[in-house]
Amino acid sequence: MTRLVSFTTASGADVTVQVPDDGRAPGPVTRGWTSGQAYERTEQRLDDALAKVQPAFAALIAQARSLVDAPDAVEIQFGIQLSVEVGAFITASSTANFQVTMKWSTPQA
Repeated sequence: MTRLVSFTTASGADVTVQVPDDGRAPGPVTRGWTSGQAYERTEQRLDDALAKVQPAFAALIAQARSLVDAPDAVEIQFGIQLSVEVGAFITASSTANFQVTMKWSTPQA
């Protein structure tokens, strides 16, 4: 089962996110939802939750920039999951957490 959770952004907008039900009692339920889902509002701002994965971005970019022959472009793909209790976290598949593509536009010597 899943839960619907409303996060507020720094600009004051509400964003509703479907999160997995971890079996714990939900936070304050503000109203019922169809299919047995509970709708709740979290006090954690969406911006603050997403900031928790920012160090991973910074570390990956710093590592790519520190290469002797640094790429001209770096593309990083990964999954982010939201949790009322934890905030945002990087999801892992069975094979990898990140997919990194680096591009060089100049010929290699």
